[in-house]
Amino acid sequence: MDTSFPWTTRRAGRRQVLSALGLGLLSAVALVVALVVARESPPRAVYPLAVAVTFGAVLRYGWVSHVAPQNRPADARLVERDGRPGTQLRYSGTQWRLLLVVTSVPAVVLAVGAVDLAVTRPTGDGMGASVLPALGALLFGWFLLAVARGRIVRGEIVLDRAGIRQRGRAGEVFLPWTAVTAVAAVQAGPAPHLLIGCSPAGALERRWTTWFWRIDRRLDEPVLDIDCTLLALDQDAVRAFLTHYVEHPEDRAELGTSASLGRLPGLGR
Repeated sequence: MDTSFPWTTRRAGRRQVLSALGLGLLSAVALVVALVVARESPPRAVYPLAVAVTFGAVLRYGWVSHVAPQNRPADARLVERDGRPGTQLRYSGTQWRLLLVVTSVPAVVLAVGAVDLAVTRPTGDGMGASVLPALGALLFGWFLLAVARGRIVRGEIVLDRAGIRQRGRAGEVFLPWTAVTAVAAVQAGPAPHLLIGCSPAGALERRWTTWFWRIDRRLDEPVLDIDCTLLALDQDAVRAFLTHYVEHPEDRAELGTSASLGRLPGLGR
């Protein structure tokens, strides 16, 4: 089967390059400010340092999203979901760790800043000034709380004999094999996507796992949308893998077994 794509590979467009340059510059400036402040008041240097780390993590996240993944065997595994064996394709672990950095560093630093303002200036404008960083800490802290409760996760796609299960970072989608129509490759800006059609539309089961921080992309059309830049596996391998089981229902019985892993090219098995 020809597995070449009618889309481009992961790439960074002009807007992404300009954003990266801007973030890199901001991170560098914040780092210089942190070094200057540290000479006068080391504890105060934590604030510009946190800005540098956060911008640096955002820059790294964007870079990882547009670089071909390493296709490690650990990112395609045999798992069990709802009592059924399945084959798991994992979301990027590097992106997930960077996302935790981007949310946890501001949460901690803003919380410390709010307390610092409230304690050092307990009356007048000090208390008022502490409200804004407190709200920011609450915003990012809510994300971390959702992570701790399992409402927001790294993400995975699991194929089993019943269908395709997508556990995004903030939601779940299940598409039974009986409703799958086709696999289409599309380009959404710089990001390659796989769209798996569904008919009838009501067969597609979707639910959010959190009411806030709904960071998954969800289309109005009855399709299962896979953003390949979020995956830990090469887009060509994933497309070939999914297409095979869509077009060959007789092979779906091997999902959840080592035979299915052998259909993922480039994993070094």
